Amino acid sequence: MLLAGRPFVILPRSAGGGITYRYVLEGDGFKLYIHSNPSNTIQPVRVRYMTEGLIGRDLFAKHAELLELLHDMGFSVTQEKISRVDLQVMLYRDVMDFMKPILSGNSVCVARKGQFNTSGDRILTYRLGRGGQQACIYDKRTELFETKQANEAKFWLMVNECFGEEWLYEEIPTTRVEFRIKREVLKDMGINSMHDLLEHEAGLARYCYCSRFRILSDAKQKATRTSRKSPRSGVRSSYRSKNGFRAWTATGWT
Repeated sequence: MLLAGRPFVILPRSAGGGITYRYVLEGDGFKLYIHSNPSNTIQPVRVRYMTEGLIGRDLFAKHAELLELLHDMGFSVTQEKISRVDLQVMLYRDVMDFMKPILSGNSVCVARKGQFNTSGDRILTYRLGRGGQQACIYDKRTELFETKQANEAKFWLMVNECFGEEWLYEEIPTTRVEFRIKREVLKDMGINSMHDLLEHEAGLARYCYCSRFRILSDAKQKATRTSRKSPRSGVRSSYRSKNGFRAWTATGWT
């Protein structure tokens, strides 16, 4: 179907979280959840920014497109509430280059619990933390090839726009390092809207990779272990850079 002149697919399923959204539409890099009878406690529209719409694009430029789309659909946006932000970077390194210092104790983290996923004798994924703040380090190359059949369009988009043909045929190792920050932590940081995220993106990134988790270059650095600071202080004290970390994905915009 066409929605404000853009092609969308109607999906036969609703959003999670115990709230049923009658209309679920996907297209143009967005997944829209539209409620038929919203109230003060139910968002009329939830939006997930899809990977396909963010590859090679700036999140905040994509957000401007979303506002235009909602306006064309007849919505008047009066409030935004971000429910989750994922900060990620992909590196051409073997995932074991990260796992070895972690297993040898040459890392610093605030979270107390971690989980490894393996395939044979090889570690593919390391998840750290629970609840509102999580870190995940995993073999992105393996993950893409394992999910290729389920989403071949996304696979080729990643190859063509991110890696190139050389990556496809030369077995270049690729690791993704990802921090997932959920609503309760974002709220404590004072990040509610996309404007808030734009203002504090550098501070949020710095909070993740300095205050939450670090792999040390020297085991002796453990003496400088980061103290537990509140998320708000971690963001407010950090600088704002025009060229800040822009490898963001966001979900649950309303």
